[in-house]
Formats: sequence, C-alpha cells, structure tokens
Amino acid sequence: MKKKVLILGTLPPPVGGITIHLKRFIEINKNDNDFELSLFDLRKRKVFRNGKQFGLLNFVRTFFGSKIVHIHISNNSKIFFAILSKIFGKKVIYTQHNSRINDGIKFRFFFLLCDKFILVNNKNTNLDSSKLNENKISVIPAFIEPTELEELPESLLHNLEKFDFIISANCFKNVQFDGKQLYGFDTLIDTYFNLVSEDKISNSLLVLVDPSNSMKDFFENEKKKFKSKNNNEILFVGSYIDFSSLIKKSDVVVRPTRSDGDALTVREALHFDIPIIASDCSIRPEGTILFNTGDAKDLAKKIHQVYAGELEVNNHKKEDFNKNILENYRILIK
Repeated sequence: MKKKVLILGTLPPPVGGITIHLKRFIEINKNDNDFELSLFDLRKRKVFRNGKQFGLLNFVRTFFGSKIVHIHISNNSKIFFAILSKIFGKKVIYTQHNSRINDGIKFRFFFLLCDKFILVNNKNTNLDSSKLNENKISVIPAFIEPTELEELPESLLHNLEKFDFIISANCFKNVQFDGKQLYGFDTLIDTYFNLVSEDKISNSLLVLVDPSNSMKDFFENEKKKFKSKNNNEILFVGSYIDFSSLIKKSDVVVRPTRSDGDALTVREALHFDIPIIASDCSIRPEGTILFNTGDAKDLAKKIHQVYAGELEVNNHKKEDFNKNILENYRILIK
C-alpha cells in the first residue's frame, strides 16, 4: 500500500520558483509506486491529488491519513502546522527555500519539531548548522525537470524568429532590495544599451519577462531612451508565459539579481545547455558564467563573449533531485 504524504504550499498562480517546484514535484510523482502525494494549497484552499481537486473536508481526511507532512511555507503558520502534525503522530519535513534564515529562538523551536530539514543550498544560507542536529539536514536543490513545456504565444514566436541572438531574463515582480531593483532589470537594460550603442551586438532581441506586469512603467520609461540600430530591439512580456520554453529559444539567459537563493532560472538554463550569466551575489551552480553584481560593464563583457562564441556551458552535471526528496520520505517511514 502506498504511503500518503501531505504537502503544504502553493501551486501556480502565482508563478515563482517555489510554486513551479511544487507543481512539477506532484506531477512527476503522481504514478510513484511507494507514495501518494496530496498538496493542500493554502491560498486556494483546495487539495490537489493525481490531477484532481478536492475541498477543505478532503484536507482533513488527507491530513489524518498521511504518514508525512511536508511543509513549504515561509510564514509563521508553518509552526502551527508542525505542532499539529506532531500532536497527531506525523513525521514532519520542511524545505527552506529562502537563503536568509532568522536563526533565533522561534527558528530553533521549529527545527526541533522537524524530523527532516531540507536546504536548497547550504552555501548561500546564514544558518550555523554546527549548532543543530546535522543528521536532520539534507541539501537538495529545488530544480525538478519539467514534465512538459507549454507552447509560447504565436506573437512572441514570430518576434523571436526575426532575430539571430536572443537574450532573456525574468522576474517574479518588482521588488526592492537596499533601495534598488532586486531582479536587476535596470542593470541588464543599461548593459544592453551600452552593447548596442557601441556596436558590439547586432540582430539581437532582449526579452524581459514579468508575469506580474509590475515592471511595465519602468520598462516603458526605459524604452523611450533606447535608440535602436543594427536591428537590436527590446521586448517586455507582462503576462504569464512558460519561461522554460523561452529559455530553450534563447542564446543566453541572464540572472542579474542583487540577492538570490538557488534560482530555478539558473538551473533550468544549465539543464537545457543554454549559457546562463548570473550575478555573483550568491553561490551559483557549476557551469554558471558569473559577473560582478550590479556591474553593467562586466555584464556587457560576458554577454559579448557569449555572443562571440567565446563562452559556453561547461562542467555541469545533471542530477535527479526529485529522487533525493523521495529518499528522505523513505528514511522517515522506515
């Protein structure tokens, strides 16, 4: 008989690294021989299992029938669910997606409640694991290979076909970090302006994707300053598209963030063997091309090197992180 696992988190929309991770995780394991996965979406207040949706009553049944509760919640409600799970004899596993951890009394209490604690990256976190039970801790990046890709809109595909060199970047929404854009679109646009004005690139398209459309005003103001020449253009996409599909159509992907964790975009590009240039604000996977955070000149240099064929993806080992998560489940129910 399959062991039941209840996952607490959120599915798209909104589109983000965590929601995409959970969507892919339950899809890829819906026919697993050992585990039956159910996800309770706290925003939509629905249970998702094997491609079907159920209401709140089913959540109660699923909770009591599950051996493991796997929490993907960043706010303090995770403590409530962990306590509730322990009261009813459940094994608790938690995935820490954020690299910034408030290592205080509240966190240490929550850590004690967990039977397993997953970090998506142990090099970017401020967690001092030497003061904790390290046997509880596993390091498992959040990247899971997509089971299927969605087609890009015809209008976008038509635009892409007009150019020889596609540069793409994405964000979740317009977020500020130390008074500047977290996702670094400002740095990337400055970089592209310089490449075009100095005739270092031609027949190229810079595609900026923001599914929240919160960067629209910023982009439109910047676009007014842009002087196109040598068939170089900028395109802003302010609605949802499957960014994985755009990555496969790109010649280079840029992640110019000023702070970051284990970014899905970076691992996705590496998985598809597309050159990925990312800021050095955090430890990046092997194979990533790094530039100095916020430095438009250094980023321009790296983009031009990819454009000229001087840099490409290398030294990247592809791994199945999904299996590592399931192995943690097996350890808990031995």
